[in-house]
Amino acid sequence: MDNSDRRELGKGMMGDLLNREYRDDRMTSEIREQMDEMDEHRPYFTYWVCFVQIVVYIVSVAVYGIAPIGIAETQVQGEVVKPNLAIEKVSYYEKDNLWIGPRQADLIHMGAKYSPCMRKDENIERAIRMDRDKERRTACCINNDGCGCVKAQRINAQFCRKPASTSPFEWADDITEWPICTSSNEANEKDEHKHMLCKVAGRPCCVSIQGECIITTREYCDFRKGYFHENASLCSQVQCMNEICGMIPFLEPSRPDQFYRLWLSLFVHAGLFQLIISVLFQFFMMRDLEKLAGWLRIAIIYLGSGVAGSLSSAIFLPYHVEAGPAGAQFGLLACLVVEILHNWYILASPWWAMGKLIVIIIVLFIVGLLPFIDNYAHLIGLVFGFLLSFSLLPYVNFNTLDRRSKIIGIVLSLIVSAGLFALLIVLFYVTPVYNCPYCHYFNCIPFTDKFCQTMEVKIGRENSYQ
Repeated sequence: MDNSDRRELGKGMMGDLLNREYRDDRMTSEIREQMDEMDEHRPYFTYWVCFVQIVVYIVSVAVYGIAPIGIAETQVQGEVVKPNLAIEKVSYYEKDNLWIGPRQADLIHMGAKYSPCMRKDENIERAIRMDRDKERRTACCINNDGCGCVKAQRINAQFCRKPASTSPFEWADDITEWPICTSSNEANEKDEHKHMLCKVAGRPCCVSIQGECIITTREYCDFRKGYFHENASLCSQVQCMNEICGMIPFLEPSRPDQFYRLWLSLFVHAGLFQLIISVLFQFFMMRDLEKLAGWLRIAIIYLGSGVAGSLSSAIFLPYHVEAGPAGAQFGLLACLVVEILHNWYILASPWWAMGKLIVIIIVLFIVGLLPFIDNYAHLIGLVFGFLLSFSLLPYVNFNTLDRRSKIIGIVLSLIVSAGLFALLIVLFYVTPVYNCPYCHYFNCIPFTDKFCQTMEVKIGRENSYQ
């Protein structure tokens, strides 16, 4: 609670590290008086954010565990009971997590940024339609070899008691529109439909992060860490994206609407290393800025930059599962740029101070070309951080002209930030970008075939895991 180390305007922690000094010949008594009259603040918001992020990570690891560690994919193998009740060796590929944290599917369940959970995705919808067209043509295969079978749903309608297929509520001819049968009549041994006597081994299971559904056993579904529907018989009777996204169920089961991921993802981290970087950056950099600006202004800059950064990433990298406050942190870096601009008149070497800060930002963007780091969130977070901090950070007036120019800058910054955010909303919801073959190069340069593999999600049904 000690606040004796007053934050100096234009300097702060970064200014001390870079040996930033004032020009004594321009530090008039009026300027010093304005600086002395500025409020002192304690960094409550910084402590709250760091606490929440640490707790969320601990809970995520305790509930979901740790994904395979690496930069590519890991093959998971096992032996499970398949729908024919035979034990088979099976395998699938799980994407690695370099940060030491949960799987992609678990991060999505916790609120990470993932566009298909926030809007209807054209590519995923097309893949689901392909699945349902196949189901409409073939229904489910009958496999009765004496040890188990899967029923044919085209015959099951006459055996369903609740809801019964009776006039005027007869089931549709389209099998994908059939409801879940919660109670059925028993078939007779002498009945021609003897396959209705066997135990159903296969049920719908939602796997992967693309809304893929397969008919399989509970054992195999658990092996794939999917979501098993023991009461349903057809994949068309379940909404896999609703299951995969988790959080608050969609208002309409087939229409994703979890826009709140834009700010929830700021408190979710992909792993331990990312959490440590975030907490250290916030504890030193954001705490230092909050002493100057106060919790409310810093909260607006942090959340505003983070949400805008997440939204831009959702536009250009819709299938990249992203967690962490990358955009918010670059918004805080923009505060340092604005602070130099606001105090240009009294700093001893403003060009040198600005140059060193820009070099640091460029280096961070170069690091952002590696996998697991989101440069789109960095860029747009930096832009919004600049606009918001120019409008909100406290400053001193050096003369009448300086005061007038800063007021004009504040008004323009608010207008531009509102217009830019509206543009991002339009690009995401109104005219979405589904296919941008070169967008990922700003986020990850593929030095090898598998270097950026964790950044890509191919929508399809060719393999058991995409």
